[in-house]
Amino acid sequence: MTQLSFDGNRIQDLGEETVIVIDPGHGGENYGTIQNGHLEKEMTLTTATAMYEELSKYDNVTVYMTRTDDVEMSLLERAEFAAEKEADFLFSIHYNASVHHNLYGSEVWIPAFAPFHSYGYQFGAVQMETMADMGLSLRGVKSKIGDNGQDYYGIIRQSTTLDIPACIIEHCHVDESRDSVYCETKDQLIAFGRADATSVAKYLGLKSTELGVDYSGYAQNNLANITADTIVSYARNSYTAPEYCSIELVDADYDNGDITITVSGGDSDAPLLYYDYSLDAGLNWSELGTWPGSDVLNSTNDESFTITLTVPSGQKPNLMVRAYNIFDARTPSNTLIFDTFHYGEEEITLEEYARSLGIDHSTGTEAYEDPLVKTFLPLYDKLEKNGTAMFTTLSITVLLILFSVFTLIMNIFTLKRRR
Repeated sequence: MTQLSFDGNRIQDLGEETVIVIDPGHGGENYGTIQNGHLEKEMTLTTATAMYEELSKYDNVTVYMTRTDDVEMSLLERAEFAAEKEADFLFSIHYNASVHHNLYGSEVWIPAFAPFHSYGYQFGAVQMETMADMGLSLRGVKSKIGDNGQDYYGIIRQSTTLDIPACIIEHCHVDESRDSVYCETKDQLIAFGRADATSVAKYLGLKSTELGVDYSGYAQNNLANITADTIVSYARNSYTAPEYCSIELVDADYDNGDITITVSGGDSDAPLLYYDYSLDAGLNWSELGTWPGSDVLNSTNDESFTITLTVPSGQKPNLMVRAYNIFDARTPSNTLIFDTFHYGEEEITLEEYARSLGIDHSTGTEAYEDPLVKTFLPLYDKLEKNGTAMFTTLSITVLLILFSVFTLIMNIFTLKRRR
């Protein structure tokens, strides 16, 4: 993966006076996300207005907004507005939601093609640092190419076609609890707008006499060290999943219900971002956790880490883990199969216990034959931990059933002989 240093200068040329266009996403009948009672078109207008007011306090800057009311605009109309104003940059303001309501973190979408890709990446890296300072997780600075070979996102595609650098700022996910706490109030939405303005001021090297801040020297030796024709490889969506994810057993504590495993994963195209796990061979999954050491700007992550999971008493775990990269492509691990965990005061029936052992009742054999599956602690090696009485009862039950079947057969045979 590409490794970048952050000691470069801004590669975008600017005039003496800077022109900025802020685009509040959605509007009118285009609501944006409405998850958790939010209305994105209103959120973006609040944040964009705060960003506009803050940036207007900087010297030698002219700031415009594509809309100041709840009106619907096409993406082309927004881009043409920026071109008419001869904007140096268009910033499209958004809030996020995901299909399964499980993603979290802030991200910036940028053009996929030079030189706008480099402009976007240099700004996006600054914005990521700003969001991290606010406490948000980071999903990265990324570009996406559509099936037609052009930029996937319309506002970016339309703007760069008109020679206007543009990016999309997705502040956080309104439908995930770790993110939604950042966007619940109007004051929080305003805080995002002011933070965005600071990122822009740093990237553009602006100074504000009114605010008493001077970022005129920030763009020197603080931006991503790239050239105008650089395409940051891991920032471009290749639609490929992580190359591998695997798990190994460290310890299984049947007395306390804990399983400790080592998780390993890697992706040469993009940094790993999340992981989740399943105790039932992929039927249900945990919430996402951040992959340890994940650094979306330096494209690094820990190769492996160790975690301890607690298994509910009475459950026979079939444990899997998935690794996700910054484009949410995922790769599942191998499966580890364990004996049933019994601890505390929990009790189960004989039928539940037999089922938990993974026995195919028609053949009496273990039900798992996948070559990627490795079974730890063979089925009957830990019966003493589950109570010998249950094993004895199960054995007696089986013998009684066999005896009943034998008796029935003998009775039928006797009746036939009498006839």
